[in-house]
Amino acid sequence: MLTPAKPAALIAAMRWASRRSGGACSGEDAIARRESILAMLEPKAAVSDWCGTVGSMRVNDVEICVDTTGRPGDPAILLIGGAASSMDWWPEGLLARLADGGRYVIRYDTRDTGQSESYPPGEPGYTMSDLLADAVGVLDALRVPSAQVVGVSMGGAAAQLIAAAGCQSVIGTTSTRCESA
Repeated sequence: MLTPAKPAALIAAMRWASRRSGGACSGEDAIARRESILAMLEPKAAVSDWCGTVGSMRVNDVEICVDTTGRPGDPAILLIGGAASSMDWWPEGLLARLADGGRYVIRYDTRDTGQSESYPPGEPGYTMSDLLADAVGVLDALRVPSAQVVGVSMGGAAAQLIAAAGCQSVIGTTSTRCESA
């Protein structure tokens, strides 16, 4: 059940994540950084039990709509959909099972899908390289140091290309319904 976002609850969850990480990001500076991340996200809705948020953030000078489920300190999974699939393609039940299994699940609408920035038909104004940079930029904006990247179709190819580029934040990839990158 979605309820209005409670920024205080999100700040508390981020403080918890900092303590859970052994204090590597402790202190007032870390809290200020996390609060600035919350300001970027402008939460629109939250899942009460998991501090999940749906919101928009600027990544590479583009508005990207992002949804998170799970606890920010848990191992992260970044889900990348196909070229014409919004983040809603990933079933809610899958997100809940992953979060229940101790994963911080991040999904987002790529450019020209869902609630992210769109372009005139036939004039995308971006390349696959931009989409790859957006995926890594989402992780950076959320201050996620590493993630398993899971993609379907174009998202699967993107996951492979990000890993092949040697991106240090990718700890593994899972791709389905895609041609080899």
